[in-house]
Amino acid sequence: MFLLLGLSLVCVAAACDLSQRIIGGNKVLIEQFPYQVALEVNDFQFCGGSIIASNKILTAAHCVEKVRRSQLRVRAGSSFRGKGGRLMRVESIHMHPFYDNNTYHNDVSVLTLAGHLQFGPTMAPIRLAPQGAYIPPLGAGGLITGWGTLAKAGKIPKQLQAAIVYSLPNPICQDMYRHKDRPVTSAMICFAYPGGGKDACQGDSGGPLVYNGVQIGVISWGINCGDPQFPGVFSRISALRNYIDYHAYYQNIFPYQLTNW
Repeated sequence: MFLLLGLSLVCVAAACDLSQRIIGGNKVLIEQFPYQVALEVNDFQFCGGSIIASNKILTAAHCVEKVRRSQLRVRAGSSFRGKGGRLMRVESIHMHPFYDNNTYHNDVSVLTLAGHLQFGPTMAPIRLAPQGAYIPPLGAGGLITGWGTLAKAGKIPKQLQAAIVYSLPNPICQDMYRHKDRPVTSAMICFAYPGGGKDACQGDSGGPLVYNGVQIGVISWGINCGDPQFPGVFSRISALRNYIDYHAYYQNIFPYQLTNW
């Protein structure tokens, strides 16, 4: 059982830290990553997300599973924590119906905003990886962005951060987590930095992992931050596109449940 404590998830049974998951990154501007958004509750920023349509945000299910929709806000178009850009109310939260809060399998959610964003230099959607077995080649560099802590339990940045991490095969990633009894499922992908030191960290959860201009993952979980023994684990969009597409694009056209999730 994993309990949400502030910005961290503490693995009680295994006595380990399962970060809510940018350390080792650089300051960047929202114009470089206009798809990045922040999730806030009562003026407290706690997770990230990405713009996938003018009124749709993709984030992690664990970010919103215990949040009241009426209190949730999405800030788009700002490089800075808690100010600037446009703050939007959320009309509905659609968590993946088979999300498992013990393993973080299917850890994605689609938010519908109570209005539409005006696209421009600071706000724009990101393309998503297609449904199927698409996985980047070994060692492919992926971009992660967010306002999470700069180290485990460390300083919180005021400005958006970005870092490059590199893909790792799931079997190797699974071996690295095996002694922690943490499954790396087919709906997940792993990225890490050689020798550690670059990673998502507390408060980055729900944010995008982008490869060649396409979002391929959602920041989901990991143990510690930047630890070379434990890669960062991301929800794999190509395994979850049917669910995302239904709630992001087709729900009003086809008002029934897709079963191929």
